[in-house]
Amino acid sequence: MALPNDVVIYQFDGERGCMVPLLETIANGRPSVLLVHGQPGSGAMWGEVPFMLHKFANVFSYDRPGWGSSSLSATDLSGNTDYLASVVSAIGISSLVLVGYSYGGAVVLDYCSRSNSNPRVVLIAPAANYHALGLLDSVLEIGVFDLFSRPRSRYFKLRRALRLDQTPTGLAIKSLLSESRWIRKDLQALRVPKDLASVVIVAGILDRVVPPTSIRALSQSLGDANVEWFGKLGHTIIWQAPEVIVSVISKFLGNSGSRDAIREQS
Repeated sequence: MALPNDVVIYQFDGERGCMVPLLETIANGRPSVLLVHGQPGSGAMWGEVPFMLHKFANVFSYDRPGWGSSSLSATDLSGNTDYLASVVSAIGISSLVLVGYSYGGAVVLDYCSRSNSNPRVVLIAPAANYHALGLLDSVLEIGVFDLFSRPRSRYFKLRRALRLDQTPTGLAIKSLLSESRWIRKDLQALRVPKDLASVVIVAGILDRVVPPTSIRALSQSLGDANVEWFGKLGHTIIWQAPEVIVSVISKFLGNSGSRDAIREQS
């Protein structure tokens, strides 16, 4: 399988223990998960989540336009949705579980509303409606408040995760400013699908970027979608508690044995 030059996709390599550029997908009968990052971010910026997910699933991620190693300029929500469609097509697996973090959640929902497919969806602290616009615009999803409200070990874990982002600093600033110009209009216009086959939302009570009011409103617009709430976690939940994310995805996929393995790791 040859990927288009402008599509940057990664797959977790169990032998190397890290995400590597995708060369070809392998049909091994395991579920497949595609991670869609937020803003700022890249396909490499998922901390321990891919390593833990790989225990029971094929794990893919990619660089959205303007981020990581992408050669494309940052684009609006519609452009991100088109790009996600090209990634799904390039991977060539029809039963992908889409996992969207923060603004990546909006990209996933827009893709679902515009495509003919009806994938299973996991939304992590999703910035996907106008209720998330206030602090989202102010702190640009970096989770500044979380850095100072968590123990120092959490802070340094997040700093390590941020260093995994492959986006050059100048490009990151340019992409951040570009997406921020479009995000208000895009989120206000976003039409969430009401007929998803299966969807779950993961959220932290202490999230100051996408507050609980936004999560509750989104759940209602999705037909009272199930929300997994976590009381001591905020917007940086991926790095604060990756085992929580993986456990929810495992339960979502019906892998009870995998949940036991995750608990042993944590």
